[in-house]
Parts: sequence; C-alpha cells; structure tokens
Amino acid sequence: MNKGNLEKVFITFGKDVSSAMALFAFNWEHGCITHLEATSTESALEEIAMHTSTDKAYFILVDVNTESLSQAQSVILNTWVGSRAEVICFTGKEPLTDSNDIYNRLELNSHQRVQLFPIDCFEPVISAYGHVMTGFSISCVGFDDIYSILQTGTTVAMQKITCSNAKELPYSLYTGYEKLISEVKQNTFAVTGVVVVLIGDIGNQNIMQVTNACSVLLSALTKDVDSIIHTNFQSGAKTEVLLYVVLKEVADTKPFQEKIKLPQFLTR
Repeated sequence: MNKGNLEKVFITFGKDVSSAMALFAFNWEHGCITHLEATSTESALEEIAMHTSTDKAYFILVDVNTESLSQAQSVILNTWVGSRAEVICFTGKEPLTDSNDIYNRLELNSHQRVQLFPIDCFEPVISAYGHVMTGFSISCVGFDDIYSILQTGTTVAMQKITCSNAKELPYSLYTGYEKLISEVKQNTFAVTGVVVVLIGDIGNQNIMQVTNACSVLLSALTKDVDSIIHTNFQSGAKTEVLLYVVLKEVADTKPFQEKIKLPQFLTR
C-alpha cells in the first residue's frame, strides 16, 4: 500500500504533445501533475532547473520530428532530470518510427527506455501513468508495471465508467470491458494487455472488498494477456472505473475471445 501524492512532471517537446498535454492537465482532477512546455532548449533548461527534485517523477514527451527530438536530446544529455526521465514519443498520421532509431537519436543512457505511440492515444497513455501513486493505492503499482503492459502493443484504447457507489465497481468493470472490446474488435487488433484503475472515496468502507472482487474479475477477463489493477482513492472522489486496453495489429481474422459469461458472483 502507499498514500500517493507523488508529483509527476511532464516536459513536452513539440506542438502536438504540448497541446495534448495542456488539454490533459486542464481536465485532470486528481492532482500531482505539472506540465512544463519546452518552447526552446533554453526555456526548457530554465524551467527544469526550477522544478528539479528527487521527490518527483519526470516524463519527457516528444513529437517525432527533427526539431523536437533535437531539443529533447539536449535536455536528456545536459540535465539530471533528463538522464532519469521516462521518455515517450508520439507520432502523427505517419507510420510509427522504429523505437530503436528514436532511442539512438535521443542518445539515451543504458538505464533509460523509450516508448512510441500514435498521438491519438495520448490521453490513455498519460492517464495510465498519471494515476500511479497519486491517491491511496492498495497495491504498490509503479511506473515499471505500467510500462510492462503498455510496451506489449502499439496503441491504447480507453474506457471510463462512472458509478453511483463503490459496490458497482465490479459490474462496471465487466460491462465496460465488454463494451470496449466490442468497439475495437471490428479492426484487425488483438488485446495484448489491460490496465485498470479504480477511483473512489478513500472513506468508503467497501473499497477493500470491491478492489478484491475487481481483481478476481480482471483475472477471469484477461486470462490470456498481461493485466494489472491499481487504485487512486482520495477524499471525496467520485467512483469510476478506468480501463486501458493495449492493442496490437495482427493478421488473424479472429483475434478476440468470444464474449465471456458474466461471473456468477456478479449475478447475486
């Protein structure tokens, strides 16, 4: 368990990621997020210097173009923050670039890694990381855990279900998962990973029970793929289930399982 409150600083390089992050931060209701936009290499170095702390987590978000990669490279090579940040690159409509090529162009050190996604899945990717150690978490999920799920695919779909109370979380998880799968299964994609975040009021006496129930259910729904569940419980927070389904394009004409029957304990 952990109480959260880990500040996450997202440093953006490029017009697309900066606009996407500004909108994301504006709509974010859970705290623990700071956005620094690098309009130039000099401005980035100044902003980073003012926000450097060993008590924060850092993310470098980059548009895949020559100018943005060059600016990000300078920060990575010349700052303490840059040498320790998680690096996530986003592409536009063009095909995804080889992540190994991006890794080499940014000159990352041996302890760093890079992830590459299309810009249209910016929100689910950043949201999945944003909830880590933000509120009270029953299981100690870290950035490595989220990375291990997200890196299994090439894109991420997201579903949010609002519940009237905590007891609805397991059923909402089930219906939300089935709805999300039905929306994407028309394309030639296979599910490679699932991340679930449960959000609610930390004062609710049922949070332990419903979290355990959701864990059992998630295991049944995703028995053939990697999955992880964690929580962001804060005082007065509304009850929600967030589903992040990681997808990878395949040639198989039937990449999805048939609909899973509603578990018996949810029919009582």
